[in-house]
Amino acid sequence: MTGVLAAARAAHFASTILIFGELAFALFVAGSPWLEREESRRRFNRVLRWSIAASIASWVVWLGCEAAEMSGASIAQALSSQTLLLVLGKTEFGRLWLLRVALAAILSALLWMSIGKRANESPRASSLGIFAIAGAYLASLAWAGHAAAGVQREVQLTSDTLHLLGAGAWLGALPSLVVLLRSGSEWDGGALAARRFGTLGVVSVTLLFLTGFINVWYLVGDIPALIGTAYGRLLLVKLALFAAMLSLAAVNRFVLTPRLSRGNAADAARLRRNAFIETGAGTAIVAIVGVLGITIPGAHQSPVWPFSRGLDLEPAYPTSYASPPVPYTTNVIARGGVLYAQQCTSCHGALGRGDGPMSVSLSMKPANLAEHAAHHRPGDLFWFVAHGLPGTPMPAFAAQLGDTEIWSIVRFLRALSDGETVNEAASAAAPSRPIVAPDFVFQNGDQAQESLARPSRREMMLLVFYTLPQSLPRLRTLQTQTQEYDNHAIRVIAVPMQDGSSSADFPRTFVSPDVPAVYAMFARVPQSGAAAAHVEFLIDSRGFMRRRWLDVPGESEDRTAEILKEADTVARAPQLTATEKSHAH
Repeated sequence: MTGVLAAARAAHFASTILIFGELAFALFVAGSPWLEREESRRRFNRVLRWSIAASIASWVVWLGCEAAEMSGASIAQALSSQTLLLVLGKTEFGRLWLLRVALAAILSALLWMSIGKRANESPRASSLGIFAIAGAYLASLAWAGHAAAGVQREVQLTSDTLHLLGAGAWLGALPSLVVLLRSGSEWDGGALAARRFGTLGVVSVTLLFLTGFINVWYLVGDIPALIGTAYGRLLLVKLALFAAMLSLAAVNRFVLTPRLSRGNAADAARLRRNAFIETGAGTAIVAIVGVLGITIPGAHQSPVWPFSRGLDLEPAYPTSYASPPVPYTTNVIARGGVLYAQQCTSCHGALGRGDGPMSVSLSMKPANLAEHAAHHRPGDLFWFVAHGLPGTPMPAFAAQLGDTEIWSIVRFLRALSDGETVNEAASAAAPSRPIVAPDFVFQNGDQAQESLARPSRREMMLLVFYTLPQSLPRLRTLQTQTQEYDNHAIRVIAVPMQDGSSSADFPRTFVSPDVPAVYAMFARVPQSGAAAAHVEFLIDSRGFMRRRWLDVPGESEDRTAEILKEADTVARAPQLTATEKSHAH
């Protein structure tokens, strides 16, 4: 089924691109004399007629594949079942399919009327109408690809639409150029067409380059995904073919085309040959596009790194650039903490400092995970836990733990290391590096549940973890200052450190028990190492932990003024980059 769908997609893209390119060549490259020649006119109509037929047939097969995937039946059965009506009436693809069938019908009607004209009539006017419909027919394919489901849907659809039109104008017109250059010895006309095609090619290639960069940005995202995923490797082959076509086009445009008007038969033959090779490379690109459309984009896969060194030239492993499949949430961190206590504490110690009870008997002191975990890629940590470290006492745990369990330990190690960084700072000092606040779900009263890291959040948050009765004065102060925090777009969330320790002086926020337990890792008192009974965190609108305050403020301490001042500073400062955040989140 997958092979049939890929072939149908490739055939449909090729035929649709050929329709648009044939019209672009006839209108903007060959010119009216070529259009008015009987032989050219017959070929023009014949190519369009067969291309439309192939396009419609492949579009029907494409529909059958979609219906078969939904029903589990064969393509023939799916096309004659209720599933077909469901796809056409209830899915976005079905509505797009009907729209494009209508466009194909209009194209066919316009072509039929064009064929019916007398041989000595210029078909240019009717061709312009067909060209406009063909452009819409080709551009609408953007809604059948990955762009339609993209995060930045409007941007991706616009980019994909322009990419398709650029490809149609260049790749689709190449076969006609080859035919024209073979058609006779009128090299003055051939030279003019080659120059015009060169101009069309420059515009198309520029469009392809710019929109291709945008598409790669959204669908691949980074170099590891380009190298380490099936989608990325297919894209690299496509880019290599595109580069080859670009090289040939440059030779044609700047070397051979200027010589063509001199009547040099050898240069004309080279130009034909290069155009023919370009056409072959373009056909291969279209075939790859057919496969790419049914392949998971690299940005949504976990890359497998194939080299022993990473992009930073440090040692790398197959999982080095893998994306953790479990989120950076308090429940995952807590689950990882339980597994860490069972498997790792005896050597690395409860706080990960390499001081567990078995550490003294080992030939090599265990690593200080609290210090080093944040400086390794999550995928590296996964590899170390799963496969051990040769030449060290670190064993492999892949036999005892599943992948999800190991990733949970990796998340815990990151929180452990981040907590160490926060705890090393003074009571009200900012962390020395960007720290992501672990996400969690909370609920205020009878309101709907929310997430700390929800994408639509714009306000900052002051997370207050309190213990009664020590925190009571601070809670009462916060209650009287609610408006001041609202004026600075700061939302105050108060969470009891122990269940049942709520206060009527401030609305209680309901969270799972793992939330205060995990945040206690970021609230250790420097002298004792124990978690503070009261701690406050300022979290910016992107989920980064900006400041921390330990203990209940004294009577003379105006903590609210300090928090609001810090919030204003954060609001004016440049936002922390997504790259910094994605390393941990």
